[in-house]
Amino acid sequence: MPLNWGKRGRCPPLDIPLPAIARHPQALVDARELESWLAGLPAASPRRQALALQRQLGFLVRDPDPPRHLGRLLPLFHPAVAELQRAGRECIDIGSLLLSPEQRTLLETLPGLFEELASAHMRAARLAIDAGRRPELADLYNAMLLLARLVQWNLLQHQQLRPGLWRQLVQLQQVADWLRTPHRAVSSLLATADDARDCNGLFRGTLLLLLADSYRQPRHCTEALLRALPRLAEELRLVPAGRQVRGIPLELSGERLPLDFARRPHGARATHHLAVTRLLARLPELLPEDACGLRRWLEGDLRALLEGRRERRYPRETSSQGYRAIVGLEAVHARLLALQQGQGALIPPPPEDAIPCRQNDISVGGASFILSAETLPPRCGEWLLFEAEARPGSGFVAGMRRRLVDDNGYQYIGVERLAGHVIPVT
Repeated sequence: MPLNWGKRGRCPPLDIPLPAIARHPQALVDARELESWLAGLPAASPRRQALALQRQLGFLVRDPDPPRHLGRLLPLFHPAVAELQRAGRECIDIGSLLLSPEQRTLLETLPGLFEELASAHMRAARLAIDAGRRPELADLYNAMLLLARLVQWNLLQHQQLRPGLWRQLVQLQQVADWLRTPHRAVSSLLATADDARDCNGLFRGTLLLLLADSYRQPRHCTEALLRALPRLAEELRLVPAGRQVRGIPLELSGERLPLDFARRPHGARATHHLAVTRLLARLPELLPEDACGLRRWLEGDLRALLEGRRERRYPRETSSQGYRAIVGLEAVHARLLALQQGQGALIPPPPEDAIPCRQNDISVGGASFILSAETLPPRCGEWLLFEAEARPGSGFVAGMRRRLVDDNGYQYIGVERLAGHVIPVT
């Protein structure tokens, strides 16, 4: 029977994959057999090791009759997954364009491994709940840690964030709150020095990370925010809606990402408010060194969300026109000089290193463009000149503001157009 304790009612649900029809013949449910199998993993190929771990975890997650001791089997996977996590973080530090094929495929494989292990811990917690027992806090913490890691790596690589990750994080936090154990510290091999040690810290840190628009920040600034998350999250307070607290409105059903809800004036009503006044007051103390502008970024974003939920000032219009992008202030200046000197048929063609791109949409103050997966993206704040392929010499100058990579690898960049006529000065 489901766990049900008096006034607290039933334990909140946890989304897990549907079970298979029958147990896979290669599923290992005996601890000794699993230890022997883990010892024989191909150490020479991290990618093959990650795929093997993901496959075995998938068998356990979808087992129609999982063993009662599933929660005791999962820590056996942690040393191998922690080592692969370290290798994956090194790949992110190197940068996607400098990775070997083996490193690139490892980085593509790890998110699936993290999701399977998170689902396995959620399955273990769900088994305990369905049997009328308290789920282990370690299962909740490890599942939340792996999902938070996926969110962090997505943002570091400017990858599109799937709303399902956020929904699962909300569910895990609801279960931890229901058990009244969100503040209890947990030890885990999967945690690094920059991770919070309790469910509350992980959840509020991820919430802050998603409210700060990191898609328009350089990676080193996002990394600085990740290192500071545990101590910043301690200053946040979640308050149920209806209390007289000034905060950022949130809808914690998990159906909408926090920033999407906080920015839109219509739709579902807020269920909670995030009180950030104490955090804003302590930012100079918590972030004394602000070389990358992290303090200014956080303060600006949080204060803007406190001012109220709002629509875009100017609506977007879809477009599919082809452009060539020239990147860098010096290159833009040189191209503007060449266009100024050429007239009519004498207009020189764009330089060979101009980036081909396609406009996605446009508004009064900005536009977004689609770049191929192989294109080296401009840095945030860099100047660009977009010149229409159909009309050489026609276009506009803009500043790079945001970057997002979709599930197919295509890059979307958002730019802010420079108003008025631009004249190069020699």
